[in-house]
Amino acid sequence: MTSDIFITGATDGIGKLTATHLAQQGFCIHLHGRSETKIAQTIKDIKSSTKNTNIYGYQADLSSFADIRKMVDEMAEIPIDVLINNAGMAGGEERKVSHDGLELCFQVNYLSTFLLTHLLLPKIQESQGRIVNVSSLGQYHIDFNNLMLEKEYDGIRAYRQSKIAMIMFTFDLAEKLKNTNVIVTCLHPGSMLNTKIAQEMFGKSRGSVNQGVEPIVRLVTTDDKNIHGKFFNGLQESEALPQAYDRESRDKLWAISEKLTEFAK
Repeated sequence: MTSDIFITGATDGIGKLTATHLAQQGFCIHLHGRSETKIAQTIKDIKSSTKNTNIYGYQADLSSFADIRKMVDEMAEIPIDVLINNAGMAGGEERKVSHDGLELCFQVNYLSTFLLTHLLLPKIQESQGRIVNVSSLGQYHIDFNNLMLEKEYDGIRAYRQSKIAMIMFTFDLAEKLKNTNVIVTCLHPGSMLNTKIAQEMFGKSRGSVNQGVEPIVRLVTTDDKNIHGKFFNGLQESEALPQAYDRESRDKLWAISEKLTEFAK
């Protein structure tokens, strides 16, 4: 069984509840958040409710590649068995850019995942662990001629193209790691759950956050290695949009992601 789990976006919503459930099972939890205050409160809450004292926090603004690199440097001495890329944001009514000058939603939801995963990959390979990417059924094909949505910006489209990018990344990384013991998978945890993203995008919800936790916990803890390289809708294997299976599109996205994140430097 794995021991050290790192969860991004773990100070509220599905991330916090997933961290709590895994802490109850005795895992050592390393949680990420953007606010130092919320990180401290989350650690306190999880320790209190689970009696697990092995809960640690790390701060980074995922709209800044420099912040991500700084956080990873601070984690240099800790092992990571499982990485849960859960953090995300809704696309706003107006187009915004990140600290790095990129469309904000695409960077926070996808490019930050691409960079963080590569920076932590040596640890995960050493432990023969796994990577779980939280995506969505809400996907929109990527127009590489308008990747940063400088034309005809739409917040829902921004969110959905970032989520198909997560799935495309999962499929590619799974292929690249197929001859290792690392497992890479992704999922849609549930539709319209009562999360901050659902409220910001639609102003309503129709499901409990608890519904999204079980599918994530399953992908973290299952002994079934057939989850590798697959996309799940909750507990069931599912299909993404056709673009996610298109080799040319995936190669193009990977090359762009390498360039934008400069992860090799």
